[in-house]
Amino acid sequence: AFMDGALPRSQTALMWTAEASAEGWADGLINNQIPFDVLLQEQATLERLSQYGALIIPGGMNLTEDWVAVLTTYVKQGGNIVIEGIVPEQEELLALLGISGEASVSEPLTASYLRFEGDSNPLQKGMET
Repeated sequence: AFMDGALPRSQTALMWTAEASAEGWADGLINNQIPFDVLLQEQATLERLSQYGALIIPGGMNLTEDWVAVLTTYVKQGGNIVIEGIVPEQEELLALLGISGEASVSEPLTASYLRFEGDSNPLQKGMET
C-alpha cells in the first residue's frame, strides 16, 4: 500500500532478454552508476515507457510490428531509444532510427575507413566541417 502511485526516479529503462547482451548493458549501467529500471517486453506499454527519457533495447529483442508502433509513438513523444544489434527490415523501424534499408557488401578488406557519400546521408547531419 505504501508504494501505490510510486513513480520511478531513474530516467533510463533497460529491456530485459536474459541474454548476454542485456547483462552487458546492466553491468555497464551499474559500473557507471547510472540508475535504471529493468522491463520485460510485456511491461513496456506506452504509458510505462513515457516515464523514461531513454530506453535501451539489447540485442536479441523480438521487435514485432506492434511493439515498433509503441516505440515510434514513444519517440514522437520525446523518448530516446538505443538499439543494439541487427535491425529487422521494417520500414517504420528503419525510419524511426534514421537509417535506410540499403546495404552493400564489399570485397574482403585488410583495412578500411569510413567515408560519407552524397549530401543526403542522415548519419552525416550535423557533422559538416
